[in-house]
Amino acid sequence: MKASFTNITETEFVVTGLIENQIYEFRVIAKNAAGVFSQPSDSTGAITAKDEVDPPKIDLEAKYSQAVVVNAGETFKLEAAVYGKPVPTIHWLKEGQEITEAARLELKNTDFTACLVVKEAIRVDGGQYILLVKNVGGEKSVNINVKVLDRPGAPEGPISIYGVTNEKCSISWKPPLQDGGSDVSHYIVERRETSRLVWTVVEPKVQTLNLKITKLLPGNEYIFRVIPDLVIEPAVRPKASSYSVQVGYDLKIDVPVAGHPKPIITWTKDGVALKQTTRVNVTDSAQTTTLTIKDATREDGGMYTISVSNDLGSKNATVEVITLDKPGPPTGPVKLEDISAESITLSWEPPTYTGGCPISNYVVEKRDTTTTNWSVVSATVARTTLKVSNLKTGTEYHTGSITAKDEVVPPKSETDPMYNQTIVINAGETFNLEASVEGKPIPTAQWFKGNLEVENSARVEIRNTDFKALLVVKDAIRVDGGQYTLVLTNVAGSKTIPFSVKVLDRPGPSEGPLTISNVTEEKCSLSWLPPRHDGGASISHYIIQKRETSRLAWTVVCSDCKATMFKVTKLLKGNEYIFRVMAVNKYGTGEPLESAPVIMRNPFVPPGAPQDLEITNITRDSMTVCWNRPETSGGSDIVGYIVEKRDRAGVRWTKCNKRRVTDLRFRVTGLTEDHEYEFRISAENAAGVGQPSPSTPYLKACDPTFEPGCPTNVHVVDTTRDSISLACAGTK
Repeated sequence: MKASFTNITETEFVVTGLIENQIYEFRVIAKNAAGVFSQPSDSTGAITAKDEVDPPKIDLEAKYSQAVVVNAGETFKLEAAVYGKPVPTIHWLKEGQEITEAARLELKNTDFTACLVVKEAIRVDGGQYILLVKNVGGEKSVNINVKVLDRPGAPEGPISIYGVTNEKCSISWKPPLQDGGSDVSHYIVERRETSRLVWTVVEPKVQTLNLKITKLLPGNEYIFRVIPDLVIEPAVRPKASSYSVQVGYDLKIDVPVAGHPKPIITWTKDGVALKQTTRVNVTDSAQTTTLTIKDATREDGGMYTISVSNDLGSKNATVEVITLDKPGPPTGPVKLEDISAESITLSWEPPTYTGGCPISNYVVEKRDTTTTNWSVVSATVARTTLKVSNLKTGTEYHTGSITAKDEVVPPKSETDPMYNQTIVINAGETFNLEASVEGKPIPTAQWFKGNLEVENSARVEIRNTDFKALLVVKDAIRVDGGQYTLVLTNVAGSKTIPFSVKVLDRPGPSEGPLTISNVTEEKCSLSWLPPRHDGGASISHYIIQKRETSRLAWTVVCSDCKATMFKVTKLLKGNEYIFRVMAVNKYGTGEPLESAPVIMRNPFVPPGAPQDLEITNITRDSMTVCWNRPETSGGSDIVGYIVEKRDRAGVRWTKCNKRRVTDLRFRVTGLTEDHEYEFRISAENAAGVGQPSPSTPYLKACDPTFEPGCPTNVHVVDTTRDSISLACAGTK
């Protein structure tokens, strides 16, 4: 049966309209321009019409056979090649749940590659990831373990307090659910009095889950807290195995390190401790050790070893520094062989120091002993031997110098004029950065974005050749915008070509953390930083939302905030809230930046009770109350006092002052004569009114009375039969 009804000029044809599972065989007949047909080809044999099915396969790099270890805050990528017919579907799972894209999670799967990117890793990103691929032929899965090194979580509560006496107690707790990727080495126990805000370390290194605390003050109220600490094995991970520097130029090598406690870092060069000078020095930070070499010399080349060690052990890594310079002299002596009247064969050994790259050629010179001038025999000798011909018979020659020579041309590059301006594209589009490459020896080409070298990935392809540098970025996203740099390097120098790219998209998340300050029981202040990526357009405003931790719904606090700070009011006392902020540009609303939970309560407590009450100046309708300040202010300045009185005949306390009293005395008026009164004082700060003082004894409201004194200088003035007259000077 004829399968084609048109002239076929290609050597391939798709036969359609077949019936599934039906058996067919095929043959082909050729026809020329004259319309003559050839003999049929041999039959293909019996073929069953059915879909070609290959079960899914996963090709995983060997590095994933061990756990992928990253520090908190770093970005990690899980990637594997995927095969199968039909093309398998790709699923990433963690803890039994399929992973979907989020602000920090990106799925960059293609038909032949499975790729998961996790940005700014946090503790919960550690664990086992499952890559599952499926098609009609079956399914295949592999496990990848990830360990995120971070601070451990809080110990499991509550803290149990027992064995309490007036000066000691015991506490116990449970280990944290999240250990930060490493065993908890010990716990730090702290305490504070409820009337103070400062925490004091009770014990800095507790290796059990309980502690007996002594030397407490009788009657004081305490709060205790437990902070886990951990030990992380040291690690050192150089970004490259070798670095090149031209003599006279500077070199800086940053090597990431990890470990807790902070590891001890040492550098050696060729097996000897590195001697630091003003030109060669090492600086260490929390996560990096940096070697800096200024004005590099030939002697700076060699093998450098970085050793890091802490309580859990030590790790080493080695990098090679190659110094690029003109080569040293060939190794002598020059050997003379096959000497004849007109020719001689010379041979020598390559130079000990090649200048950091292969020798391209040698220059051979000669002179006869009657002159002092050297002449070039050959400037393009590629080997370490040369037959010199056309010599004069009987003339004595000096073997002269043989110079190793590299033919060098500094790197050069040309770009399309379009790259002189910023390349502007929309999110989701593909863009190329391209430049020509020239130089001898052929320069190495490296692409950088900011200070980081660009690497091949599912969306980014580096297609450099000897004469062209090409960077292709597919499905552009916001973070692909920025400054790119092409660096061309050879022994003659380097050339830098800048490129600027702007990706138009929604803005990224605001820079964290979202800081919460000035917290009281009904308001707080928020502050944040603008997004690192503005999406190619200026940020017009921010949207601020809140939600109570007991609810899932978000409520808009402000939909048009122009600044990077905001004061939130009308919050509910004692409720726990989470806030989030989203930047807005003309292309849309960016991802949210969330805060940590915060409970609405004052950061201070009411003050203590005033002390040493005293009543003076008592009259029939008034008394003056005096007192001293409380021992504790509650962490906030005392703004005033409340004076109260109670009549012995009554049961209720009555406030005496209508306005806030700021002095340490107050005259109470309007008392009823001959009634007895007691008084008490309460202090007030921003947290409220504190406990009242102990009341005074009852005192009667009455005017003071005065009794006469004794007469003085009493003497007899006159006497009669029945009377005596007396006189005195008056009373005392």
